[in-house]
Amino acid sequence: MIRSSRPGFGRWTFAPDDPVPLLVTGTGYRGVVFDEAEVGPGARVLDLGGDALLTAELLKQVDDRAVVLVRAGENDAPAVDRLRPVRATLEALPLPDGDVGLVVGNDVFRNKMSLTLVLQEIARVVRPGGWVSLVQPADDRVIVPAVRGLCEQDGGIAPRRTPVAGVWEAELIWRARAVGLLPVVIGLGFTSERVQAGDVEAYLHRRVAGMPSLVETVTAAGGADAAAWYVRAWRHAAVTAGSVDVLTPVVQLDAVRVDPWPDRPVTIEQEWYEAYSRTLDQARAVGIPRAAWQIGQAVGRHLDREDDLRRGRPETRCAMQPGCWDDDEADVDDTDLLDDLKKYFLFQAVWIGFLVAVDIAVKAL
Repeated sequence: MIRSSRPGFGRWTFAPDDPVPLLVTGTGYRGVVFDEAEVGPGARVLDLGGDALLTAELLKQVDDRAVVLVRAGENDAPAVDRLRPVRATLEALPLPDGDVGLVVGNDVFRNKMSLTLVLQEIARVVRPGGWVSLVQPADDRVIVPAVRGLCEQDGGIAPRRTPVAGVWEAELIWRARAVGLLPVVIGLGFTSERVQAGDVEAYLHRRVAGMPSLVETVTAAGGADAAAWYVRAWRHAAVTAGSVDVLTPVVQLDAVRVDPWPDRPVTIEQEWYEAYSRTLDQARAVGIPRAAWQIGQAVGRHLDREDDLRRGRPETRCAMQPGCWDDDEADVDDTDLLDDLKKYFLFQAVWIGFLVAVDIAVKAL
């Protein structure tokens, strides 16, 4: 990789020559991953478990002679001859270094897990050049467009965009890059769920993946009065419409295994926020890598859409935006997207070559 002498580059998780990933609105599309990863005869693939639909999709995409490993932690793996259950925690996968060419997972991170440790284990078992595809919802930030005024009542649910407040989407991306998972495609969107009127009470008090319930989250953020208002608003919306639509922010990270850059602790919150809060000219002046700046801006736009949804503006919903995919089957041309991705990285290669040529010319003066 290019080592720049410009001030600021040395302290960033992203390298100055990291290509800008393809940034899309929405999640759930893995056409690029299945086209580029090793899924042919003899390939070894790891499914992190917990999502039967993902396992079924994986079996359709890989060759019949490929070895599909499924982590069987909380639930037993499906009874399919082609699957090989691997009983393990995400923090300690019983596989040798570089054992698989592809790792996939949906909603596998839990409340008490160490995100960095899990990502380090995933990066360890993937061979150099192998692929990782992870889709993860922010279960503690659900959005209910039908409940107006929610922003003022549940201020603790929406992420605060400050250097010290964690944003799950940014943390996953930055920590993945730190352990050697280079983002190629990043999707930022929202999943949708409809809660029927009769299920509202159970939904408000349920705990998902070890996370506090919605009522507990609002109580912790705004106190008992805010939580009581929240419950009343839900009940009113359910009675009025017969159901309540719930949206959840979600991030998809498709990455390639590379060597970590740089080998040092990461200050995730400060890095993403600095990239998000600066203009392009400011970012160049202080040495923020282009990939980091573009990703920071994309995360910021994603949070803007979340704010709009919390204020009940349905025109920004994922389903109404071109190129946006949600949990349902999307009618997307795999070939077109892959061609766009290849063109994008060809542009990046030409751009990097130009920068190298300029650097050589300057040093020769």
